[in-house]
Amino acid sequence: MVKRRCVIVLAGFILGGCGGVPRDGTSLAPPEVVPPPPPVVLQGSPILVQIPGTEVYYVPQIEAKLYFFQGRWYYHHNGFWYSSQDYIGPWAHLPKAKLPPPLAEIPMLR
Repeated sequence: MVKRRCVIVLAGFILGGCGGVPRDGTSLAPPEVVPPPPPVVLQGSPILVQIPGTEVYYVPQIEAKLYFFQGRWYYHHNGFWYSSQDYIGPWAHLPKAKLPPPLAEIPMLR
């Protein structure tokens, strides 16, 4: 009987330790799946227009929210940000926390 109680108590501790929050307070939830943005389609090179009062440029001749800042391209689509070294990609998801402040502060143009 004592052995059985020990096994049940031990099993409770083991299973209780497998809960949803690790000891460091982080979540065990799977990472957010971010879909890739649609391709940027331009005829020729993009025309850049500076957003007044900033060092950020945007591309007005397309529907996509495409920005250029300090040598990198940024693409805002469906609430997600992406960055690339080239305006045609490849695009990497950029968490909002890592977005350069001048981009985070601009009003959405469209």
